[in-house]
Amino acid sequence: MIDQKIIENSRQSFSKINLYLEIKKKLDNGYHEIDSLTVFTDIHDILTFGLSNDINLTIKGKESDKLGPPDENIIIKALKLIQEKLKIDLGVTVILNKKVPIAAGLGGGSSNAAVAIQECLKLWHSKEKIKINSREIAYKLGADIPFFLQGTSAILGGIGEEVSPINFIPDLYSLVVNPNIYISTNNIYSSFRGPFIENPETFSYSEQTSPKDLIAYLKRRKNSLTDIVLEKEPVVGDILDILAQTQGSDLVRMSGSGPSCFALYSNKRDMDIAYKLIKNKKPNWWIKKSKIRLKVS
Repeated sequence: MIDQKIIENSRQSFSKINLYLEIKKKLDNGYHEIDSLTVFTDIHDILTFGLSNDINLTIKGKESDKLGPPDENIIIKALKLIQEKLKIDLGVTVILNKKVPIAAGLGGGSSNAAVAIQECLKLWHSKEKIKINSREIAYKLGADIPFFLQGTSAILGGIGEEVSPINFIPDLYSLVVNPNIYISTNNIYSSFRGPFIENPETFSYSEQTSPKDLIAYLKRRKNSLTDIVLEKEPVVGDILDILAQTQGSDLVRMSGSGPSCFALYSNKRDMDIAYKLIKNKKPNWWIKKSKIRLKVS
């Protein structure tokens, strides 16, 4: 038997934004094939881990009251799947300090699950090499999880499980805004009827080396889900309009299936000015500043 002991072993769990997200087709199993350039932000939750006899989760933080029971959390589901694969009876105590909004298009839950998988594999000191099957993880737990396990900004394909890391991204800053509403990813995808983008433009490392070049490329791409979300939640249009009016905003777009939206800036000063402006206009919105990150691990 293991004496339950919280070890000061904490990890940041970073969120993402989709610089573009185009839907190529609907698959026979109901999922959608996508093409997306997905990058990490500085915005994060914090998870603390300790060895235990059982798998259990405590949730705290500003967003904690908006989550369901801990036993239904994706962290628990992910760890039980790994525990089953390893065929071990060790457990873990996880404390989640939840700061990233849920059902927001920022991948917060998937990031939490990925960090939990990585840390528990270390904590359990398994001698058995476990191969993470990205396709299985994506279908059983969440399509974003393979991206977060990779830990590098990437081009995503398939339903999200095909992760092609990028090796460079120019310096860009982002203002991320959420109106404090929650949108079901499944509901948005199931409502999508097209148009599908079957032959999307290819991302080129040699051509998108400066902020100006990357922004020009991104403006030729889109988020295929935006129109559906605007129909269901018009406030998302208000966010996009306000962000577009800020000085120096190079690109304004919705992330994932929404409702979070972002603006990209080439310099930090414009982002800081925009933050103060929107914070004063919309004090009840969730607004965060970030630098775009190439890697988190």
